[in-house]
Amino acid sequence: MKKFIIAIDGGGTKTVGVLADMHGEILNYKVGGPSNPNDVGEKQAANTISRIIRELADAEEGWIDSVYAGISGAIGNEAVLRRAVSEACPDAKIKVASDIYNLFALLGGDTSRDAAVIICGTGGVCFARKDGVLHRIGGWGYLLDSFGGAYSVGRDGLEAALRYHDGRGEATELYARAEAYLGMKPEHAIKKIYAEGKTFIAGFAPEVLRACEAGDAVASQIVDSAMDGIKGFIDRAYELIGEKFDCVVGGGLIYNSYMKSRLLALPDDRVRIVYPEKEQIYGALRLALELSKE
Repeated sequence: MKKFIIAIDGGGTKTVGVLADMHGEILNYKVGGPSNPNDVGEKQAANTISRIIRELADAEEGWIDSVYAGISGAIGNEAVLRRAVSEACPDAKIKVASDIYNLFALLGGDTSRDAAVIICGTGGVCFARKDGVLHRIGGWGYLLDSFGGAYSVGRDGLEAALRYHDGRGEATELYARAEAYLGMKPEHAIKKIYAEGKTFIAGFAPEVLRACEAGDAVASQIVDSAMDGIKGFIDRAYELIGEKFDCVVGGGLIYNSYMKSRLLALPDDRVRIVYPEKEQIYGALRLALELSKE
């Protein structure tokens, strides 16, 4: 009977799963909703992961040797997520870990070498690995540590628009951009903004970046603050690693073309910024292959 492996990359926006043969050739690909338990709750995260694994396992005749699941928000929630994987594939070798490791695996070479990961999506977080020990830098949630992510950029942009409206802030094109984004004048959209919440506010970040690229001084200050957050991650990672290091990046904000150009232009010889050529699921697949050989 044929053997297969399953790899999962779960995030705050979507969850991707692949079924592959024992050589790593992808045979089936599934996409589902978000699976970060800190965002959507344990039950929804578990259901999303379990459903994708079952669909993949049913796609081919054979049995599943190994399942590797790299999930955003896995730290502190490993038991719940592992149970969801185990219920879907009870006889397989199973490993559940943070999706951070999916990114580390995209660096190539030794998957345990000293390096760092920076993710700037809705929020921002960095992980530095030194001598096999993983050190977390930031990423304590949008209420406590939104620095460097799309939520803080979007929030600051909307705040700047409102401050301009009531005469406390500088003139900025962010007001007109906020009106277009909200479908109404910003001062009339407070109920909508609070009702829609974190993801909706983060969705305004691309407009702030466009305004910055067009030369708006207020937007430029906001983006400079986000860049300072990223540079702060690099500073601390260098302190921990102690020598020049590779840093692989992920997340929607940091992949914005304007932010990418800013980050790659940083005059910093302590770090080599790596934008992976492949999606994070390929890092999870590499780790699934390693698990199958244990």
